[in-house]
Amino acid sequence: MGELKALNVVYHFNHSYDLVPIHLLEKYVKTSDIENLLLRLQGNGLITKQNRGYPGIKLTFNGLSILALHKLRHQGVVEYIGKVKGEGKESVVYGGYSDENGEVVIKLHRLGSTSFKKVREVRDYGGHNWILTSSVSAGREYNCLKRLMGALNVPRVFGYALNAVVMEYLDGKEMVSVKIGNPEDALDFLIEQVKRMYKLGIVHGDLSEYNVLVSNGDMYLIDFPQYADAHTERGKKLLERDVKIMLTYFQKRYGIDMDVNQVVEYIRRDVPSEP
Repeated sequence: MGELKALNVVYHFNHSYDLVPIHLLEKYVKTSDIENLLLRLQGNGLITKQNRGYPGIKLTFNGLSILALHKLRHQGVVEYIGKVKGEGKESVVYGGYSDENGEVVIKLHRLGSTSFKKVREVRDYGGHNWILTSSVSAGREYNCLKRLMGALNVPRVFGYALNAVVMEYLDGKEMVSVKIGNPEDALDFLIEQVKRMYKLGIVHGDLSEYNVLVSNGDMYLIDFPQYADAHTERGKKLLERDVKIMLTYFQKRYGIDMDVNQVVEYIRRDVPSEP
């Protein structure tokens, strides 16, 4: 339990310190051998020790994720974690199991190094370090999917903690990897999904052939941490970009020609400019 307590303390003070002073752990973690504790955490890749005029520690991605998974297990959201199912620049997705929901996936947000700098340029997450930004990213995706569940084809979400989101397991492939039998119908369906989402005040913000999952003949929109408010200038610009990317893909892959401006106008039609 000392290890988890130490990780919690480091996460808590990460809001105030880029490098958490070791003396704070000595104050809040009750142990007779803090150095041994830190050596175990460092040996397991959960923290790094540095010295910037004072000795301090930082959480690693693994440390943040272990802390998040412990919280989710304590909440009863997930019981077991399995193998990696997918990995990208900004997240790692694991299989998992929940007593209540059966097979699930656990998405661990990882906005660090290059991706963190890029995200700060295009997303209004606030904060100035990857730990906080990764946690905000997970929370945004969870809250967005909660708003969309039941109204759109999106994965159901069951809970989140820190940088981890637990959601429904969908056995499918990215649209880019699938030869669609009725591409005209598929494109019409996606346009209607975008329009319905826009009516709910949300723009995906990163819609492409890689963020549409084809599962058992159905199509699902995935990956929402970068979503935007539809009623902002940023949201309006991202809607145009999302539509352009999707129409370009269907034109190049299936030879379907649709006018971007006409589709955007259709999506915005009969939608109030303010919520």
